[in-house]
Amino acid sequence: MKAKIPLLILSMLMPLAYQGQTMLELLTEELASFDMIMGDTMYAGEGGVGETYTPEVFQVYSNFLEAATAKDLILLMSHESPIVSCYSYRGLLDQGYSPVLPILKNHKDRVKTVEWVSDDIVETQTCYLWMLQRTESQMKYKGLILNCDQTAEFQKMLDLEFEASRNR
Repeated sequence: MKAKIPLLILSMLMPLAYQGQTMLELLTEELASFDMIMGDTMYAGEGGVGETYTPEVFQVYSNFLEAATAKDLILLMSHESPIVSCYSYRGLLDQGYSPVLPILKNHKDRVKTVEWVSDDIVETQTCYLWMLQRTESQMKYKGLILNCDQTAEFQKMLDLEFEASRNR
């Protein structure tokens, strides 16, 4: 099990130059500084199904999730950094937030691209397609449940975005 630095200790370690910013703002800046999204390789191990992260990314992402509410994450999905947008959406999924389709619909115009690592291969795609694929992954591996109508609507959204990405 990976060690996790509690937010209280982390906040005490922050330099005085950062006073005036909230912990969430600092962690958001840290996420925005990463050049790609890590940890999109699904695995089945001792702890069940999960994803791999580099230790640095895992630590920042864990602290980010601890500091953020669902409302914060929804607002941060509109962040100028596609990395922050994607990690915010992933945070909603990881926190078990279930009304994801309305959120996805509101972000279908997120055409900024993001690089991510999957099985040691760097891939580039739009934020929206990345979000759709994370949703699909959550449905397959982590028990996200959509009713029949939602599943059909989701599949249509995914198919349309795949088609649009081929035409870009």
